[in-house]
Amino acid sequence: MTNKFVEGEICGDCTPIDLKHIDWTSLDYRRIVAARLVKGVYQHEEDRQAKKKDAKYESKAPFWWKSVHFRHVRDIIDASIPCHSIFGSIFKYKQQDVPSHHRPPNCPKYVIAFRGTVLKKRTIVRDLIFDAALLFNLKTKYKYSLEPVHNIIDEVGSENVWLAGHSLGAAIALQVGKTMARETHYIETYLFNPPFCSLPVEMVPSEKLKTVYRMARNVATTGALKLKSVIHRKQPSEDVFSMFCQWIPYLFVNENDPISCEYIGYFEHREKMESWGVDRIQRYIARNSLISVGSCLYGGDVEALHQIPSTFLFKNRIAWKLTSLEPHHLSQWLDPNLDLQPKLYQFSLEIKENKAQD
Repeated sequence: MTNKFVEGEICGDCTPIDLKHIDWTSLDYRRIVAARLVKGVYQHEEDRQAKKKDAKYESKAPFWWKSVHFRHVRDIIDASIPCHSIFGSIFKYKQQDVPSHHRPPNCPKYVIAFRGTVLKKRTIVRDLIFDAALLFNLKTKYKYSLEPVHNIIDEVGSENVWLAGHSLGAAIALQVGKTMARETHYIETYLFNPPFCSLPVEMVPSEKLKTVYRMARNVATTGALKLKSVIHRKQPSEDVFSMFCQWIPYLFVNENDPISCEYIGYFEHREKMESWGVDRIQRYIARNSLISVGSCLYGGDVEALHQIPSTFLFKNRIAWKLTSLEPHHLSQWLDPNLDLQPKLYQFSLEIKENKAQD
């Protein structure tokens, strides 16, 4: 994917230069817009904390959303802690006053963006607790996000809304996107380095070892599903999972990021199983996980975060080698010159029949 960016328009993690022209049909441009808005939420929370120490502190966050022609509408805060930290923000495209037929194609009216963990005194403990809660899909910050998203969808429709998030924020955006998909609202979603609640097997050099581990995990999941069906006297339903199939979020992962790289292996292994002619087993396992099945066995209702039927996956292989950026940092996705390897993984509701003869 190649695009011609005007020299000087794009910067990295420093104060951003305005994008004078945004090609809304380009995924590279849309990625940068989403990443800048998420960066703005990070900076907004850091500004809030800095102002508590220095009343004369000048906010830096507005530069990020103004650089892509958005204005800040409101914040989404974590009301469960006294400091009411900002973990999300709602942005509106500045030029929405023009008639709808003059709006650029693929340009959203609203973007709801979520930050990841902020390693500051006032937020680090709460953020790390929520990071740990992802293992069990406990809904804390997530519950404060649903109402504003619902309100905006009711106002302008899901086709005019984006979700975006990085790391912890990507997990929140993913959960919100899933919930909206259950209600047949398929929101365009940009997920940067979302956490995958499993061992980072993708970082193992040996392809054979990775395959053996994932096959063993498949066997364990299948066994747990059989036990679940015996205990509850019913088979897993595809109804909810089938709703997700029409929702295809954009997933951005660095293959050297131990927190999110397993998404690469997850989707590649599913593709391998299809090529081996075991579509039925692949479909059965894709709709479940050891986390969700184990929870059900004990009377719970936990859904694994990584259970996404379909995605447009972007792998970043070289950004971390060419710069000092860490593989999990948001900064890499602000770079327009990434050597990304995009691939569509789409879950099919129909089982492919193996042809024994022509």
